[in-house]
Amino acid sequence: MDETKNDAVIKEIDLIVWDLETTGFVAPECKILEIGCFVVYADGEVQHRHWVLNNNVEIPEKIVELTGITQAIIDAEGRDPKECLLEFLPLFKRCKKNITHNGVRFDIPFLVNTANDILGFTPEEKMAVTNLKRSTAFDTAVHFKAKKIGMEMQFRESFVQFADRVMNVRAYGVKYSLGLCVEELGIKHELTQHRAMADVELTHEIYKLIKA
Repeated sequence: MDETKNDAVIKEIDLIVWDLETTGFVAPECKILEIGCFVVYADGEVQHRHWVLNNNVEIPEKIVELTGITQAIIDAEGRDPKECLLEFLPLFKRCKKNITHNGVRFDIPFLVNTANDILGFTPEEKMAVTNLKRSTAFDTAVHFKAKKIGMEMQFRESFVQFADRVMNVRAYGVKYSLGLCVEELGIKHELTQHRAMADVELTHEIYKLIKA
């Protein structure tokens, strides 16, 4: 996967914060409409990256209502999904951490299954891509759910192992949506949630407060 050759490519990436907006919950039957990403370099610079994908499919009405992503937006800004993935995926190879809200359970498997369908991975390549994304993952939703149900990481447990344990716990009534976490942390904003770049910005703010 080739990256755009510019000065930023050679800079060390500390972390990426990313989010997907999709037509549904299961890939590859459902499609990625939008990818948002903050690339946070080791020197503190933050680069905003954004992709709108044109999958030539009808957007369900409930998704239009939730995200505000219309067919007009897709027609005006949409690009070939393969091109978008080939620009986005290499960032995972260069970052120390990839930050999401509910990405361990949703965004990561959705992205991997989409990429597998479009790029035609071998089983070994799919496993390698999955392991790369999971091994560098930090999920702010996992952090909040764990706090609310009183779970802590065990000695020598990786974050993704901890995340799998936390997310497998059925905790009825425990809520940790992005909007709720933002509200509980007192983050002030005028962003429209459920667009990828807005959700990325909010996730980044949550992560900074967690790590402060």
